[in-house]
Parts: sequence; C-alpha cells; structure tokens
Amino acid sequence: MLPKALIDLKAFRNNIDIASGKFPTAKIILPVKANAYGHGDILISKEAQNIGIDYLAVARVFEGLKLRENGIKLPIINLGVEILDSNIKYAVLNNIELTINCIEEAKRIEQVLKDSNYKLSVHLKIDTGMTRLGSPYLESLELARYINSSKFLVFKSAYTHFAKSEENNDFTLKQLDLFFNFAKNLQKENIEPEFYHTHNSAAVLSSFPVLENKKIAIRPGIMSYGYSPFPTTEDFGLIPVMNLVTKIVNKRTVPQNTGVSYNHRFVTQKQTFLGTIPAGYGDGIPRSLSNKFQVKINGKNYYQRGTITMDLIVIEIDENVSVGDDVFIFGNKNYSINTAKDLAHIANTISYEITTCISQRVERVVMNG
Repeated sequence: MLPKALIDLKAFRNNIDIASGKFPTAKIILPVKANAYGHGDILISKEAQNIGIDYLAVARVFEGLKLRENGIKLPIINLGVEILDSNIKYAVLNNIELTINCIEEAKRIEQVLKDSNYKLSVHLKIDTGMTRLGSPYLESLELARYINSSKFLVFKSAYTHFAKSEENNDFTLKQLDLFFNFAKNLQKENIEPEFYHTHNSAAVLSSFPVLENKKIAIRPGIMSYGYSPFPTTEDFGLIPVMNLVTKIVNKRTVPQNTGVSYNHRFVTQKQTFLGTIPAGYGDGIPRSLSNKFQVKINGKNYYQRGTITMDLIVIEIDENVSVGDDVFIFGNKNYSINTAKDLAHIANTISYEITTCISQRVERVVMNG
C-alpha cells in the first residue's frame, strides 16, 4: 500500500526522554487522540505501554474503546465531554476515566454508575482562560466538593488547559496563578485529588513552574511526535516520528508548453521529465501545497508540479530517477527536505494538522522498533 507513514519509535522514545527530563518526577499523560496525531494510536499506545508511560489521553470514548479492544491496559483519560448515557456506560465498563466540567455532567455520570454499581475515576477540568471547556473558575471549588463527597466518583485529578503558552508567557502565568490558587483552596478544605496537571508541550519546553509539594503530571502532545509548538525553527532536540514516503509509479518525457494536472496550473517551459507518485489530498496532503513544495528522491530535491489531486501528484524529475524509487514527502530531515512544520508553514497551518490529517488509507509502518 502506498504511500506509507514510517513511524520511527526510536525518535518517539527520544522525544519522551526530553519531556520526562524536564520534569523527572511527573507522571506522563501521552495524548493519543485523533489517531495519535495521525501516527497510529494502537502502534503508539503499545510503545507507550512498553516504555512505562503512566497515562494515555483521548478525546472521545470510542478512541479509548479502540485502545482497550487492542490490548492496551494503561489508564486512559477522556479529555472530551460525553453527554450520552450509552457512551458513559461504555467508559465505565472499560475503565476509561472521564473529565467533568460541571455538576450536571457529574450527576449524569453518577446515575450511570448507580445503575451499574460501579465507581469511576474522574478528572476535574477548570477553565482558567481557554474559554472552551472546563468548570468556570468561580464554580470550580463547589464542583470539587461535589466530586469529593460522591459515593461513586473518585477524584483522580484536577487540570487546566493553556490558551497561549506557545506565544504569551504573561497570560500563561496568569492561568497558572489561578490554578495554583484553586489548589490552595482545595487544600484548605482537605480535598486532595491524586495529582494535578497543567503543562502541554509549550509549557514543558518552557519549564513553566508547577505546583510544589504536589503530585503532578505533564501532557506532552505535539512534542512527543517530534515538533515544537513554537513558531521558531528551534527543535529542542526533538525528532519527527512520522516519515511520509511513496514511490515513483510512472515516468514520462513531455515537450515544452505541456500543461500538467487539473486546470494546467503548471506548464512546462522546456522538454521535461515528469514522475507521478500515488499520493494526494485523499492521503492528507493539502491541495493548497500545489506547486509550492519539493520532495526528496535518491538524496536530491525535486519540485512538485501542477495541482495536487485526490490520489496522485506529479513531480518534475530528471533522467536519474526511475519507476520504483522512494519519494520522501516529509519527516526527519535525514530523509526529507521538509518536516511537517515546513509544509505547515507553506500551507498556512500548523504541524499538528499536517500529521493528524494523514488519512487512514496510509499504512503506518514501524521503523527503529
């Protein structure tokens, strides 16, 4: 099957080591939502289990169910919201821990637990400035009291989510200050979750302060997959985990003034060698990159030509390229001219979107296992 996403587990382990080195005593909650940012949730979760990661994080209960069905035993936290009783029941029966954002959610989960005669670990999310999910700050202490007094809910953690940690230290520190005050208020009432977590990749790499004398966890998302969330080119020693590769499947020579691909957005200026690769926006390569990027073949860079189509892309090659040659689209700079971050810059997006959008029809294959 082509193209293939080569998933470099040695690079993954390197990135995890960098995260854990920043906060050696912290638990690691590894986000594997959205198919592990496109890298393959089962593949990554099995490696996480092998190397001693503490927790996995998903955004939908069905993502957690998929992990359980494939033998993943690690604790799983659902960072999203589930409002259907059926999904809450699936979570309960499969030991997928849920986030609570309001008392109504807590009561809904309690009712399912009463009917099932179970207890469930839950995580209280507090909105300190993201304005998306989470208990409003002024209501969060009351919600913590409710969870703590419940016969069915186990108060596992409290956490928040930074809104601007990759670009605004002052605002992030304000969020931290609110969260730290919340933790102090809990302590005054003798309420103590098992641990607290605030730090995403940007906060980990920036070494923002954490709660003192408390058990903490970190959530290194994009950095685990080899990318810094910052707009700068500094990589912090991180290594891209995904390497997207395909092969030349057709080679031809065309004369000057030949239009290439849909709508002839590229016209040859001379006699030209063209190679076609089986990859396109159906595989997750943005159509907006048309005529704007290069690939690497046999150690040399070649320009992409014409409109990127659903299944095929045309490359301007030379006589040294043959059918069957590997074509590296993005990944580790040892193999590719582009990282996902490079392509994201061209496409006016972020590296998260480039890797996450690599579609299911692209086979994920382990390298450096």
